Amino acid sequence: MKSGIKSVIVLTSICLITTLLVALTNHFTAPVIQKNKADAANQSLVQVLEGAKNFDKLEKPADAPESVQDIYMETSGLGYAVTVSVTTSYSKSPMLYTVGVSGEGVITGIVITNYGETKDFGKDTYPETYVGMDSALNGAELVAVDLPGAYSMSPFTS
Repeated sequence: MKSGIKSVIVLTSICLITTLLVALTNHFTAPVIQKNKADAANQSLVQVLEGAKNFDKLEKPADAPESVQDIYMETSGLGYAVTVSVTTSYSKSPMLYTVGVSGEGVITGIVITNYGETKDFGKDTYPETYVGMDSALNGAELVAVDLPGAYSMSPFTS
């Protein structure tokens, strides 16, 4: 009987010590993990807006297309970065990309951050063809619009 109680006490002690060690590890690593996630999210913002340093997240307008996830303003006034998520009928994971727009409304860069298919569209092809265009997208060769049951490839359509 005494050996059974001793075994329960030893096992309980091991569980408590292990739980304490996991909690301590989480306490010290959680801020580092959060910072790394924030840095990774900001990396695409900096890539699409040359010279950008810091961003403030703006409230998304009520009439923004559903594909627009977040809108960021560069703090020194260089422009904006918009994160977009679209789904396709042939891929289970959404296509995520970030679009940079200068203060004059010109597209400064596009970075695809998640796409289940091949991302290498080649140099000077879609999506790079949008860089330098304004919201009119004059000269764009590929612009999709939202249709029931279809998908959108452009954050500028609703």
